Amino acid sequence: MKATGFLSREGGTPLFGVDGDDDACRVVGLEGNPAELQRRVNDLVQGLVVPNPPCTVTAQQIDGRSIIRVDVEPNQGVLFALTVEANRSEYYVRRNGSTYFARPEELAALLRARAPGTESR
Repeated sequence: MKATGFLSREGGTPLFGVDGDDDACRVVGLEGNPAELQRRVNDLVQGLVVPNPPCTVTAQQIDGRSIIRVDVEPNQGVLFALTVEANRSEYYVRRNGSTYFARPEELAALLRARAPGTESR
């Protein structure tokens, strides 16, 4: 669920069932019923990410293969946590087209941006 890095800033569209990068990718597809896959991904996002993220999960068919598309709205200054294990939240950010664990200074900058009366960086 490193796709939560898309939630922190500009938004974006993670695709599940697609392999590769921006320059060359291919549809590998996902196993299972597309509607069930969509429901499961939506349930995971809504159940494991706090606060509730502004995104839309859809199932699509490309070349007869199922993919899941998650459209994430921009969220400047909002800090989202992924909690897979109880009492252990993880934070991710996007840097240079990839997703990484958030560094302490990145978390601090996001928190500063949320604080009333402070300027965002």
